[in-house]
Order: sequence, then C-alpha cells, then structure tokens
Amino acid sequence: MKKCILNTYAILIGLLLSLQGLGQTYFLNGDATATGGDCYQLTTLSTYQNGTVWYADSIDLTSPFSIQFRMNLGNLDANGADGICFVLQTVGTNAIGTSGGGMGYQNFGTSLGIEFDTYQNPDFNDPFYDHIAIEYDGNIDHNSTYNIAGPVQMSPFNANTEDGQDHVVQINWNPSNQSLQVFFDCYFRLQGNIDLINTVFGGQTTVFWGFTAATGGLYNNQTVCLQPNILNVGNTVNTCPGLPAQLYAGASSNGIYEWSPGDFLSDSTIANPIATPSSSTVYTVDFINLCGDSIHAQIEVNVESLQVNIPQANITCGNDTPELIANPNFSFGIVYNWSTTNGQIISSTNDNRITVSEPGWYTVEANIQDICIATDSIFVSNNAQPVSIDILEPVVINCYNENPPIAFSTDATSASYRWFRDGVLFSNSSSVSAGAAGEYVLQITDLATLCNGADTVQITTDLIPPLITIPYQDTLSCLRPIVAISGIEISDANNYTASWATLNGHFADDSQTLFTSVDSAGLYTLTVISNSNGCSAQKSISVFANENIRFDSRSLAFPNVFSPNGDEKNAVWKPFLLDDPSRDISNFLTDYELHIYNRWGSDVFNSKRSETQWRGDDAAEGVYFYTIQFNTVCGTGQKFNDHGSITLVR
Repeated sequence: MKKCILNTYAILIGLLLSLQGLGQTYFLNGDATATGGDCYQLTTLSTYQNGTVWYADSIDLTSPFSIQFRMNLGNLDANGADGICFVLQTVGTNAIGTSGGGMGYQNFGTSLGIEFDTYQNPDFNDPFYDHIAIEYDGNIDHNSTYNIAGPVQMSPFNANTEDGQDHVVQINWNPSNQSLQVFFDCYFRLQGNIDLINTVFGGQTTVFWGFTAATGGLYNNQTVCLQPNILNVGNTVNTCPGLPAQLYAGASSNGIYEWSPGDFLSDSTIANPIATPSSSTVYTVDFINLCGDSIHAQIEVNVESLQVNIPQANITCGNDTPELIANPNFSFGIVYNWSTTNGQIISSTNDNRITVSEPGWYTVEANIQDICIATDSIFVSNNAQPVSIDILEPVVINCYNENPPIAFSTDATSASYRWFRDGVLFSNSSSVSAGAAGEYVLQITDLATLCNGADTVQITTDLIPPLITIPYQDTLSCLRPIVAISGIEISDANNYTASWATLNGHFADDSQTLFTSVDSAGLYTLTVISNSNGCSAQKSISVFANENIRFDSRSLAFPNVFSPNGDEKNAVWKPFLLDDPSRDISNFLTDYELHIYNRWGSDVFNSKRSETQWRGDDAAEGVYFYTIQFNTVCGTGQKFNDHGSITLVR
C-alpha cells in the first residue's frame, strides 16, 4: 500500500498579507522555459543544455518548510541523461551551473543539493539505478565527505524513473533536529541530518531555492511543475483589523477545497480565498493532495493592531553613522516613512532601516495600504566622547614596594586596556604594577562606544641604600673595659633607623641606636634603614681587646698646685694618668686612701670619709700636705704609697 509521511509542518498552506495575485514569481536561466500551468522545462532533447529555475523569495532556514511538486525526468532510459537537482544556494535568482553529468549542480559553490540522478557516472561512484542523494558545495562524488546521505534508488519499485511520467516529490526540512527528508511518489526514500546554517552556509539563515538540470552527450526532456505559493513555513500569522489576508492551500489532485468557517471568506471552495475577519479566527481546509491523501489542515489568522519598534542606537566612536531599524510585529506589504526634527538622515527614508549622522529625534511610520498604521520614535544620542583617564599619582619604585600598583580612574564602564612601557605593549589587564622605571602609557577603549583615551605617567626608582662609614674603634683593655663606638657617618643623616647585632660580642648599652658601647671583643654589625625609600645597608666592624696593658705608679702624676676658684679649671686634686689626664682611674684602684693635712698637721680631708678626690671647698689658700696609698688592679697589680705637698690657689 502506498504511504506518504506528512509531518505537521509539511501541510501546504500559505498566507499572504497583501493581494499580489495568485501566481508566484519564478526566475528562469539558461535553457529553462515556461510551458504553462506553473510547469518549467529545464532541458530539451538536445545535448549539452543547462537550465535553472529559482523561486523569487528566499527561504528562512530557522523555520521548518515542506515543498511538494511534480517532476518529469523524460522517457529516454538507455540513452537518457542526466537528471535534476533541488538546490539551496546564496548566489541569487540568476545562478546557473554548467552542462554535463553534474546536472547543472557540480562545482556550484556554497550550496546544498538533492540530486535526482538518471545516469550512472563511475567517476562520481554512482550506482547503476536511478538514484537520490544529498550533498553540498557542488561536490557530487558519493564517496566524498560532502555526501550527506544516499545514494538510494529513486523509486522503491523500479530502477528506472525515465518513464515519461510525472512523479510527486516532497522535501521536508526540520531545524529542530536538523533533518532533511525526501519522498518520491509519496514514499519516504531518504533522510540526511546536517546543520545547514553553520556547516553549509557559514551562519547565513536565508537562502534561495530552486532547480538545476543539464544534459551532456545524452539528453532528456526534464521538467518540474510547481504550485502558486508552494512554500509552507507555518500556520499562524498576524494581520491588523480591516486588512484582507489571502489564504493558500496546497495542490489538490481534483481541485476541490472546503474551507470552514465560511465567515469573512471571499470563497470557501477555492485554493486561495481572501479572509477579512474582524477578530482572530482559526480556519480549516479539507482537500486531497497530490499523493491522494486526505488533508485536514488549519491556519490561524491572528488579528491585532500593527506595532513597530525602533531599538535604541546611538552615535559612537566606532559607528558615527548608526543604522536605525524598524521592527514591526508583522511585515507583509508595509510601507515605511522616516522623519526627523533635528537629526540628519543620510539614506533613503522609505525602507525599514535608515542611516543617520546627527543626534536628534527620529520617527518612523509603518503603513499597510492606509489601513494599518503604527509609529515609533527614539532619540539618538552622541556618545562619541573621548574616554577620560586619570592616573592618580606618580609611582616611585623603592625598597618598600618594588612592584607598586599604578592606580587610575576612568569613566569607561566596559573597557579594554593596553599598557605600554617605553612604547612597548606589556599588558592588557586593568590592573598592573610598575616593575621597572620608564614612561608608562595607558590606552582605554570603551567597548560600548569604541571611544579611546590615554594618559601617561613617568615611573622613577629610588633604590639607593644608605652609605655607612665606620672608622676603626678603640681597643678594649683593662684601662678601657668599655668602648663607645663613635665616628659613624650616615649619608641620609637625619632620616634613618639604626640597629646593631653581634654573634660573639656583648653590648654595654642600647643596641637599637646608632651610637652604642661594647664591653667585649667581637664582630659587630650595624644595619641602617632609610625611612624615605625603605632601602637598607649593613656595615661590620671588629672590636679587639689588648690583654698586655699594664698600669703602675709610673703611669700616674700627682699635681702640686690646684685652684678651686669656681672656673672649673684645675678645680680638684687627684692622681691622673700622664697620657690621659681626663680618664677616671678610680675603677683601677682598690684600698684607696687619701689624707690632706694643713701645716699644723690637722687632717682636713680623708677619702674614707667622703670621696677619692679633694675639692678644697672650705680650705684657705696655702700649702697642704698629702699622704696616699692604694693598690692597682690593672695588669699584675701594685701596692703604692706616696706623700707630698699641695699649694691651693684661689
């Protein structure tokens, strides 16, 4: 039993919103001719012919479609050639291929072809029977990667289809599962699955469609018979109140149609009645299609007011002549009229899109036969303003921060960044650090407006550590048990932090200051940090000890005159070192006993009662006598006794 698989989207019902006549425009090229009754002869009984026929309107591959037509491949079998191709392509309605075994489709370029091949070409790996195959880009070799599906025998019952008979062909496209189905004489023969939009047409969604055919050394009469408004792409469409809509049913095998309801229809018994409903209405139609199947289909005429919307567009640095587009809720038969009060239109004002060059108010009127009218207005702003950039402050690379961040502000909300150092691009990040001295330039592009801006900053370095100078220090001995480290010079004289450290010595004073004292031999290290740049320097010195120092009475002197008169010069009497009169020698003496007597032998001062030196506070001028004794403790030690006279002068 004959079977014809018709999906819901394959019902051949169309709808037009303007009365353009019942026929549909096709374009013929090459040897193709119209024979009447919507039939077109692509080739005749002549060698090396080539003909094409293309539908006037392009087809949207994002929507499903179904096409049903009659095809006649001629009546010459053994000496007949070469076949017909159903083709989707992007060239246009004047496209034509070459004659020969490629059926006018070989080397066609960006395209998809469904071939109905009636001649075996071994070069293309054809089977011996008349066959169907799906391929693309004009490559008809069935062993190539361009072969999507097939070949399969064209007729399920006969290897030969060059029988002079009309054969019903139906082609369905379903974008939801990216499938192409081919029916021949109402039997399903072949399915191919491919992403037509992206794989074949490089993202393009609308293409032209039609037929190619050719002959070579052999030939046949090859024709296709189409119907008005053959292409069905949906069963719902919008119209506005008062605007007539023309309905189309698919081809009927007996010419009988029954539309329901009959309200607001010009004739409910024809294929293409005119509908003028005042509100949304669902119409149904019953007829017998070319395959003899009873079709019960419906189409909804959705009546609503015409609306038009202009998406916002502005003048930017990347586009100083933006395009304004009028988007209606339906589009058949709309006439557009653009106007402006204070802007500038630099293109036609009678299209659904215009190009403008000045800011201002722009209005579009969408009009269908003065019955449906809608307007919309937008204000186009001038956003072509340079990007504002402000690098907040110069950055100095120092020891506190050897990679300081570069802070900046900008009015760009969505931006791309380009950082240059001394003319060389080194970053595309919004956040960068200054890793070296040089001239830094930040360039920003606002991605919303494509406007640019730039700012420059000079990055310098301050990495110079303090310069430390430390002279040789005194030697520790029993005469000098503590050495004050002195004579240090720092280049950053008043802005530093100093500290000392030692592994084998010992501090007699605070080690966290520049000048300190030590009481043990060892290696001492000074660290100085500059408070201005954080850089540091270190310097080490060695303090030595001399164990051979001796101290005895021959090193001492005993003055015979002193003058406690208040001028702080030679004000006290005491023994002192000959080579260092100012040194306090009391630490080197034990069992110290000093007596001062006047001329009458009276004891006027005793070191045991007060101190080790005589100040002569209340003594009168004159000659006095002293006795002194002590033990030295430096070196080998020595017991000492002495006496003498002292003259006190005021």
